[in-house]
Amino acid sequence: GLLPPFPGFRPYDDAFQHRMLCYGATVHFIVPELDAGNQIIYQSSFNVLPGTPLSDIKTQGETDHEPHCLVEGLRRVVDREVELHFHRVVRTAR
Repeated sequence: GLLPPFPGFRPYDDAFQHRMLCYGATVHFIVPELDAGNQIIYQSSFNVLPGTPLSDIKTQGETDHEPHCLVEGLRRVVDREVELHFHRVVRTAR
């Protein structure tokens, strides 16, 4: 899900309960605080129409956005474009 508004293990469900029309995926470094928000590496978002069923939203997120988001997030870490510094993501100088 998109951070920081909907942290935790059920971000699509939580956003749906708030009738959000924007959803997405977030790749972030893991720190002791649950989804603290300062460790975001990459995000991918998408909009839905009012009345879109939660199952359709989850399918779109899980198939169209999460895989790309994960690959791009990992690429940025492997290529050392970002790093975790005092619990914050910073871009590295190139």
